[in-house]
Amino acid sequence: MPYQHLSISDRKTISQMHYSGCTHSEIARELGRSPSTISREFSRNGSGASYSAVEAQKSTEQRRRDRPFERKLDQPELNETVRHRLTQE
Repeated sequence: MPYQHLSISDRKTISQMHYSGCTHSEIARELGRSPSTISREFSRNGSGASYSAVEAQKSTEQRRRDRPFERKLDQPELNETVRHRLTQE
């Protein structure tokens, strides 16, 4: 199964099931995800015993905006090497 990011609706389901007392395994089964995905979600976006779907979504979006965007060909030496080798027969 290919990896897909959790959506806001997934996070709302996680929040509701968490407050209902469900385990990570039960939540994972409901969403068709791995229990480790649910565990990581709580580690990254939970605060102690509480979990908010809206706050989790905001945190995720902020981390995506803050991460550096680096392209390999922005490195001058690598760019030159690739261009040189592409021109060779």
